[in-house]
Amino acid sequence: MTKKKNVNALSRSVGVLILAGGQGSRLFPLSSYRCKPAVPFAGKYRMIDVSISNALNSGFDNIFILSQYLSSTINNYVVDAYPYHKQAGGQMTILSPEETLDKKVWYKGNADSIRQNMKKIFDNECEHFIILSGDQLYTMDLHEMLITAKKKDADLTIAALPVVKKDAMRMGVMQIDGEMAITNFYEKPQTDELLNEFAISNTPSEISLKKEGRDYLASMGIYIFKRQVLYDLLSLDPREDFGKHLVQTQIKRGGTYAYIFDGYWEDVGTIGSFYEANINIAKNADCIDLHNDNHPISSKTYGHPSARLKNTKLKNAVICDGSIIEADSIEDSIVGLGSRIGPGTKIAQSIIMGNHASVINSHTKPPFSECHRIGKNCVIRNAIIDENCEIGDNVTLTNEKKLDHYDGEGLFVREGVIVLRANTKIPDNFRF
Repeated sequence: MTKKKNVNALSRSVGVLILAGGQGSRLFPLSSYRCKPAVPFAGKYRMIDVSISNALNSGFDNIFILSQYLSSTINNYVVDAYPYHKQAGGQMTILSPEETLDKKVWYKGNADSIRQNMKKIFDNECEHFIILSGDQLYTMDLHEMLITAKKKDADLTIAALPVVKKDAMRMGVMQIDGEMAITNFYEKPQTDELLNEFAISNTPSEISLKKEGRDYLASMGIYIFKRQVLYDLLSLDPREDFGKHLVQTQIKRGGTYAYIFDGYWEDVGTIGSFYEANINIAKNADCIDLHNDNHPISSKTYGHPSARLKNTKLKNAVICDGSIIEADSIEDSIVGLGSRIGPGTKIAQSIIMGNHASVINSHTKPPFSECHRIGKNCVIRNAIIDENCEIGDNVTLTNEKKLDHYDGEGLFVREGVIVLRANTKIPDNFRF
């Protein structure tokens, strides 16, 4: 169970809004049957566990989760994973687009998702609202960020991260003054000329931010709004997106400040970044810290027994509960809950998601296998094996042709990484 800070008058006056409606199309095929925040990572978690844990660890337990795409895949998981939250006096409210007799009112964007639920969200005495994304990997003390916002008397505070040029082009970048007030902001600049305008300057207030080529200050998509400021902004600016629209409107109105964060943060938007983030966890290199007793990541409790291994050589491996492993070797890899791996099999640089008692959307009704099984004498390298797959004996999955992109029947390649879609069955002696 998550260790929460002592809840005081300051934290009780805060509402946390977690945006969990994303389709995650660039994560296909991992997003075939589930929304992006419901994608498993690190063997036993879902992406949304990180945001919820950041809130609870910071002492904020009035949480709203806004879902949309395949909403049942995240809604069902949250209800199952956090029953103790309500028992402890917390409030976790799930908000999805409402259906009428003739239509479903889909959210047009992240700001619109909050706008359509304003009556429910503002039906409390919260003085501040913290807005988080449900699909980012990081650990942050949001309480410290709130204290900074209150000291500045900020209308809006944006968590900011020094980044390199490549990352700056996929994020919102900002300019700040000596008081950390944000003076200019641009979402996803694509030209060198525009990027140069937002390079961190060599003034004393900014020079300390420049580290290892990280020459730009980018938004992490984490916001703290004063209650009335958020209400007025949603009412006055009808557009749908925070980064593209509302944040820039608020910066022009003033009272917007940056909160500098210098820890690990990753928005796993593609198969490549998702793969790298997980492999780094196995290697314990430049990754989210999952072993921080002061900031634990909560997840659903599945009740599996401990993993059992027989004659298996391990190097930089994460092996989750319920697994029975007889493999020859597992290196730089994650093996998820309830996996079965036969003798003679070699696995390297791979993510085996296992069997999570899946939250796959009930409308798709895929044919689940009873367990996640990999047969004997297989070779698997540079692969993501999604939940509930069955792989026969003597199978080789190494991308022998070095393909960068491929679409098959349950087997895909994205950015050179093999991906088996959930519930895929691979026959004996298959090679790819």
